[in-house]
Amino acid sequence: MTRRPLRPLTPRTAASRRRGPRPAHRDPRPPRRPGARAVALTLAVSAALGTGVTAAVTSRAQPAASRTRPAYTAGGVGGWLNDAPLGRTDGTDQYVQTRVTGLTDGGQQAGFLVRYASRTSRIHVSVSGTGWRIEPTGGAALTGAFTHAAAGLLRIEAQGPTVRVRWNGAVVAERQVGGVHPGRFVVPTVRQARPGVTLTAIEEGTLPPAPPSRPVTAVAPRPATRTWWSGASSDAAATGRFGAWRGSAVQIGGTWNDDYEAQVNQWSICDGSTWSRWSHPLDLALGAIFHSRGETWAAAAQGSYDARWTAVLTRIRTCWGSRDQGLLYLRFAQEMNLPGDWSVRAGEERSFVQAITRFSTLRYRILPGAKIVLCVNDGTDGSLGGLDVRKLWPGRDGAGRRVADVYGADSYNQWPHVTTSAGFTAKINELADDGSPVGIERHRQFAARAGVPFAICEWSNNGRTGSDGGGGESPAYVQLFHDWARAHGGDPARPAAGQLLYEVQFNLWDQFQFWPATLQPRTAAAYRALTWGR
Repeated sequence: MTRRPLRPLTPRTAASRRRGPRPAHRDPRPPRRPGARAVALTLAVSAALGTGVTAAVTSRAQPAASRTRPAYTAGGVGGWLNDAPLGRTDGTDQYVQTRVTGLTDGGQQAGFLVRYASRTSRIHVSVSGTGWRIEPTGGAALTGAFTHAAAGLLRIEAQGPTVRVRWNGAVVAERQVGGVHPGRFVVPTVRQARPGVTLTAIEEGTLPPAPPSRPVTAVAPRPATRTWWSGASSDAAATGRFGAWRGSAVQIGGTWNDDYEAQVNQWSICDGSTWSRWSHPLDLALGAIFHSRGETWAAAAQGSYDARWTAVLTRIRTCWGSRDQGLLYLRFAQEMNLPGDWSVRAGEERSFVQAITRFSTLRYRILPGAKIVLCVNDGTDGSLGGLDVRKLWPGRDGAGRRVADVYGADSYNQWPHVTTSAGFTAKINELADDGSPVGIERHRQFAARAGVPFAICEWSNNGRTGSDGGGGESPAYVQLFHDWARAHGGDPARPAAGQLLYEVQFNLWDQFQFWPATLQPRTAAAYRALTWGR
C-alpha cells in the first residue's frame, strides 16, 4: 500500500493566504441594441431573418448574399455590435472563419451568430482574450477558459447538435447544444471595452455531411492533436483499476516518500510495493530537509545533507532497476511555500537555490536520466514572511545544466471553491500582491518564461461541503480544468516551454477521491465522461 504521510495538503486560513488582485474578466452577454453613440451605420435586416433586428456597424458591408467579407470593425464599445448577415448557407451545418485581432483581455470579444433565423433563434459563439462561450437561445451558456495570443484564426463549426470552436486549427471547445435552430444565416458580432477588435477575411460555408463513424475534420489538414500525460495517485491508479473505471489508462502515477524514514527507504517504489512494478512515468515526491529534526536550508546549502541525499538517489536507482530513468519525475521539496518540514521563508531563497542545485548535481551523477520538478502550491502561505516563489527558480548550475527540468504547481478546488466559468477563470489567473503567480495559468506562464514545461502534480475538487476553504460538488470545475489542460497540451515526447506535460488527479483522502468511493458523485461522473490526455 502506498505510504502517504498525513501532512497539511493545501488548506490554509483565509487570513494567512496572500491574495492578489483578480484579473479583469467579462463574460459575453446576449446581443443587445447598442446606444446611439455606438452606431455608425444601421441596417434593417431583411425579412428573411424573421425579425426586425438592427445591426450596428462601422464598415461598409457587402450585400447580404455574399459568402465572404473583407473585414468588420465595430467602432462602438459596451454592447454586442452586429454586422449585416452573410449569405444564406445551403444547410444548417455551417462553418465560418475569420482572422481576429485585438483580443487582448476578457473585455475584448469577437464571434458569430450561427444558424441565425431571428434574435430568438440562433447560437451565439464567441471568444475573448481569456475564454470561449457557446450560448444557444433557450439554453444555458457553455463557457471555458482559453488563453491565447491577441490575434489568430477563429473558426466555428455547427454540425448537428455539436458546436466546435477552433483557434489556429486546434479544437479548443466541442460541445453539444440542445434545442432546434433552423436558421441558415451567419452574423459577425463584436463586443469590446475599447475599440480595437477587428475581423478580416471572413468566410462562411456549408459543412459536408459527417461520416457516420468519425467526426468531421476541418477543410485544411488538422494539426497534430495536443496531448499530455494524464494520471492519478492511489493504489487503484497503479494497478490499472482507476484507468479502467475512467475509460482511459493512467499515463503517469503519483506517489510520495516524503517523511524522514520514507525518504531514506523509498517504501512506495521498493520491496514489492504497488509502484515497484510501475513502468510508466512517475511523479515521486521526496520532501527535502526536516525542520522538525533541526535541519535548515542554510545547512543544506553547505552540503550538510548531501550524504543522505546520495543514499536516497542510490536507493531510487536500485529499486527502479532496469526501467528507464527518464520516466522518473522527482519533486524536491514539493509545496515549500506552505508551512511544513521543508518550508522556505522569505530570506532563505538563496540557500534553497543552492540546496536544490546540490541535489541536482547528485542527480546527474547517480540518476542522470531522472528529471527534477520544482513544484509549488498554487498559493503561498502568509506566515512565510512574504516569500516570492519566483525567487526559488534555480536556473542552471555552474556546468550550464538545468537544475530543475519541469516547473509544477499543486492546485485544488478550494480557497476558493469555484463552480462557474467566471470563477474558474478568475482562480487560474490570480496574482499575489507582489505580482507572483497564484493561479495555475499564471504558474504555467512562469514556466514558459523559465523555458521549461509545466505540470500539475496534484489536483482535485474538494467535495466536502462545509470545508473551511469551501467545497461540494463542482462538475463545471472538472470540465473547465480539462478544457484548460487540452488547450495547453502538446507533444510529451518533445515538450515545449509552458506546455502542460502532465497532471495527476489526487485520488486519495475522501474529500478529493473520485473512485471507488466518493463524496461527490456528480463531479466524479463529469470526470469519467471526459477523455483525459487528449
